[in-house]
Amino acid sequence: MIQSIIMSMKNSPNYTHTVRRLHARMRSNSTVGARLIKAVFFDFYGTLAGFNPPKEKVQAQAMRNSGFTPNLEGIAKGYLDADELMSKVNSSPTPITRMPHKEKLEFFAKYEQLILRGAGIEANLETAQLVWSKVQEIPYGFAVFDDVLPTLDLLRSKGLTVGIISNIGGNAPNITEQLGLRDKVDFIVTSQDAGIGKPHLPIFRLSLARAGVKAEEAIHVGDSPISDIEGAINAGITPLLIDREGLLSEYRTCPRIVSIREVIGHL
Repeated sequence: MIQSIIMSMKNSPNYTHTVRRLHARMRSNSTVGARLIKAVFFDFYGTLAGFNPPKEKVQAQAMRNSGFTPNLEGIAKGYLDADELMSKVNSSPTPITRMPHKEKLEFFAKYEQLILRGAGIEANLETAQLVWSKVQEIPYGFAVFDDVLPTLDLLRSKGLTVGIISNIGGNAPNITEQLGLRDKVDFIVTSQDAGIGKPHLPIFRLSLARAGVKAEEAIHVGDSPISDIEGAINAGITPLLIDREGLLSEYRTCPRIVSIREVIGHL
């Protein structure tokens, strides 16, 4: 199901047009000279920070608490499919943040069902919802990836404006402050600030305004092919896909990196 969603998105005239436009601009930049990049934007979750304990361990515990024996290696693949579904829903006129409570519960049952499937467990939506409730009972926080703070310091030492664009909502400033990120960036723009999250244009346009740069002067780094990459392309911003777990090695729409240290090589 997830693959058919992605294929339909890629076959849309708008997506094809924006990808061609991005590739044309990249070819132009490579022949005319170095781009003048003035700002670098980062997604938060999956790019700068991850769950602590890791989401795979949280899921495995919840599945065991529900009487299942998961395939641990498959949980990451299940998350990949589930996150693609989340990105597709968030690209619709009714993203998750605008759903009524009942619809949110139904969505996260489908979300959990995909994670379970990746772990080798076929479950109906009612069972998936029960497992998701077990996930919510397990305490977790966030932890910054090891490559983040030194890279942010290096980017700002080069005079670049650094921002975070996040769909996690109004808690982002508090979370980033607790993680020691707040003083490492120039601004944070959330879906609450823009009225809607990625991949919709308002959140990218607001970020460009906060940075005081044009779209062609910015790079956006994120881990979601839809929310981050499609959103950046549609906004005219150069995207970089970060693939920390190496699950998207065949991705070709834009450059792929495995550590944000590699951003320096794309300035």
